[in-house]
Amino acid sequence: MNEQKTKDFFEALRKKSAEITEDVVLEVDGDGEYTLRTGFTTVKGGGGACLFETEVYEAWENEPQVEIVVTAQFEIDPDSMEDFEEAIMNINLFTPIGYFGIYYPMDQMYFRYTGFLDAAEDADEMAAAVYHLFELIAMVVGNVHDSLERIATGASTYDAEVEKGILATQGE
Repeated sequence: MNEQKTKDFFEALRKKSAEITEDVVLEVDGDGEYTLRTGFTTVKGGGGACLFETEVYEAWENEPQVEIVVTAQFEIDPDSMEDFEEAIMNINLFTPIGYFGIYYPMDQMYFRYTGFLDAAEDADEMAAAVYHLFELIAMVVGNVHDSLERIATGASTYDAEVEKGILATQGE
């Protein structure tokens, strides 16, 4: 993706994101690499605030790849880490796109998705496709956010969330 198309793509994505949230920051570093940081809620009713960070890389010539990393705004209590790890491991078995992980230096949960963009589309079409990914990712994260926050803070356990029917498990 050439420099102008990259700029147009990120500007279109920034505008689309700004339609539903004020928390939108588009940054360009010294190497001309763009990062869009957007704050969205992922749980109905305005809960589950998460930071969405979006970047685009050239995987191969004219093969742009988008990376979206969502960071939850809660920390994992070290005493709950083992249970939280089990929850993440099992949730990933049922996650249709992307995967959940733990950034250990900050005891923080993240969700990461990567995929290819259609280089034949114009910048607005590409931005619309990525915005649709934002919606899908918000649903995926939102479906488990509250349970994971309860597990992370020690207010609940993975087994208790499974027993309530909130989280899935492979079974025995």
